[in-house]
Amino acid sequence: MSKKSKLIPITNEMRQFKKFIHPNVKACFQTFSKKSDLKKKSDYFVASWKSETRDKLVTANLDQMEVSMMINRGDGRGSKNVTDITAVFIDCDDNKMTKEKLFTLPIPPQLIVETSPGNFHAYWLIKDCSVSQFKPMQKALAASLGADLNVCDPSRVMRMPGTISWKRDKPFLAQIIHIEKDSKPIAVGSFVKKMKLEIQVPNTLSKKTNEDGDGASTYVISPKKMTSDMRAKVKAAITGINADNRWLWFRFGMAIHSADCTNRGYDLWTEWSQKSTKFDEVDQRKNWGAFKADGALNIKSLFWLANREKSDKNLALDEMSVADMFADSVKHRLRYDRDNKAWLYFSGVVWVNDAQAPLRIARDFIEDLSQGEVSNDSVKRFRSNGGLKGIVAQAELLDDFHISAEAFDKAPNLFAVKNGVIDLITGKCRKAKANDYLRRQANVEFDPDAKCPHWIEFLRSVLLGDKKLHRYLRRTMGYTMFGHANLQIFFMIIGSGGNGKGVLMRTMQTMMGEYGQSVAPNLLTSAYSGNANGPSPALARLYGARMVVCTELPTGRKLDDAFIKQYAGGDEITARQTYGGIFSFKPEGKLWISTNEVPEISASDEAMWRRIKPIPFNRKIRGKDVDENLEKKFAEEYPGILNWMLNGATDFSENGLGECAAIKELENKLRKDADSALAWRSEFCIEEEGAHTQASVAYDSYTNYMRTLRRKPLSVAAFRASLVEKGFHHKKGSQHNYFEGFRLQA
Repeated sequence: MSKKSKLIPITNEMRQFKKFIHPNVKACFQTFSKKSDLKKKSDYFVASWKSETRDKLVTANLDQMEVSMMINRGDGRGSKNVTDITAVFIDCDDNKMTKEKLFTLPIPPQLIVETSPGNFHAYWLIKDCSVSQFKPMQKALAASLGADLNVCDPSRVMRMPGTISWKRDKPFLAQIIHIEKDSKPIAVGSFVKKMKLEIQVPNTLSKKTNEDGDGASTYVISPKKMTSDMRAKVKAAITGINADNRWLWFRFGMAIHSADCTNRGYDLWTEWSQKSTKFDEVDQRKNWGAFKADGALNIKSLFWLANREKSDKNLALDEMSVADMFADSVKHRLRYDRDNKAWLYFSGVVWVNDAQAPLRIARDFIEDLSQGEVSNDSVKRFRSNGGLKGIVAQAELLDDFHISAEAFDKAPNLFAVKNGVIDLITGKCRKAKANDYLRRQANVEFDPDAKCPHWIEFLRSVLLGDKKLHRYLRRTMGYTMFGHANLQIFFMIIGSGGNGKGVLMRTMQTMMGEYGQSVAPNLLTSAYSGNANGPSPALARLYGARMVVCTELPTGRKLDDAFIKQYAGGDEITARQTYGGIFSFKPEGKLWISTNEVPEISASDEAMWRRIKPIPFNRKIRGKDVDENLEKKFAEEYPGILNWMLNGATDFSENGLGECAAIKELENKLRKDADSALAWRSEFCIEEEGAHTQASVAYDSYTNYMRTLRRKPLSVAAFRASLVEKGFHHKKGSQHNYFEGFRLQA
């Protein structure tokens, strides 16, 4: 039947479609037949638009094969082949979306193709969109417009206009019904904002981890929705109110949209609006699309306005009632810290100090509330600087707005990045919520497909190819991301200069952003010197930090054992800002010390040796091996390095920190070297039965040895006790005291 069709492909439309999506570059074309027709083999090829390409596609189409083109740019069929995102698009195949409705969208499609009677494909050219961003944006776009959610793969092919569709009983010639001449690609951020897409960032890595940090990803979209109970309450509130009142009609729409921006919210508003003699579906859809995703008016505003309309239309607006309505409308993005007298604003990921936010938001709120009623004195009085300040002053007194600094960053498993929040246990990244109450944020954007080849090669080099040490280091970095210090340990990277440990520390601290904090070496050697009640800003800065970095301890200085044990052990710290009161906090940071020489630690201090985890950096990078641009390369790989760390976090969650031979070996060596009497004896003494050495001569030799190491020697009594403990008897002679069992080397 289809072969008898008089339809013929329109090659000009085919060419126009290809040029619109892929101007001046090659495209990937695909031809395929019905699954039941096994005689015809599907095919795809990458080519520019020329006569051979046209003829091949036309021949296949006339032979009852479907003809399509991959919308995004790539060198083959498959997501892994996609190199650039060129457009987003929807497939409306349920006859519910009309061309007129498409034109009422905040950004109308730049190209519309009718693919069957009453069904359409719509396209928007996009720029600055990564491959990883495409799928969640496609799903969000489809969800908001009621289109096919399955049309979301980056390598998706779409029917070419100008070709015959053989899918139905009656063939249909797909044609362009709208094309915007001289269309320019739209920035992805602007598109998402204007179309009010509710996008949840992609989930991160699969549970399976590997050294390079590769992983799979999935996507979830979760637009705001009202519960059935709330829908019923809203419906009851607006029932009986004259829908011809356009001022109320507009505000009811804004309020409903703020609580449920899906089609269910639209249908709730429309059901009431249809009772108006002025109802216009195109106008209705246009205004719904123009409402702000986070409007100033909300459901409480709707209830207040509905009650006002039903009871007394002249009910006055005073500062207290407006402040109550204002609080309920915006408390999810605005809070007041009464202790510090500071306003906090939810930026979309974290809460930030913003003194101007309440006035700015109050102005938008009054603007929305007063449109069309500016002649009413009870509303007009707030349209001034004094009126706005009055609302804010009242809001400062409301418990709904109050919050304390201690309420933030309480979830140890959440980690905020620039474009979302990561659950470190599951390894999933999602859209941030205001009630996550996060203030700190890492200096990196999450991208599940990002790699870090330079970073991996750097670690292979500085760790001398030790894969087990590499995995251990990755787990330690993953553990560092958590907001707890449950292991009660600290890390010390040890090695001579020029071995990469400084590069590692700077890269990690920069990436950690507000989760990272550097400290001066003297904090670790004399934390509690000075006035105990005086300001201690260095200690105060440790509050909330998850990674605390100290580079290059002074040679020969001893650590402040009490402070190190207290901080690494998670014991409460008391601090005071320069111009603030005393406060206490439980540290959650992991201390990272980078040093050329190991600070003095008593060999008998079990508490310190239990906490220290030394990491060897034994590679010496010299001459041509030095890459002065290495840190710049790492900065470009931050998203990939984040994936590497996340693999470490999930590995740590499942397996703990574990053991590593290189770490244990270095720990044993350090502990042996920390026994300064033992180290001296190993280097300067010969054990020999019947030998004896004058005690004062032995101690002089030992103190000279310690002087060369720039370390404080043991006292005479401690030196004697250490040797006796090792089995060398101390004897009193007629002229001098002596040790038995060894002699000094000549």
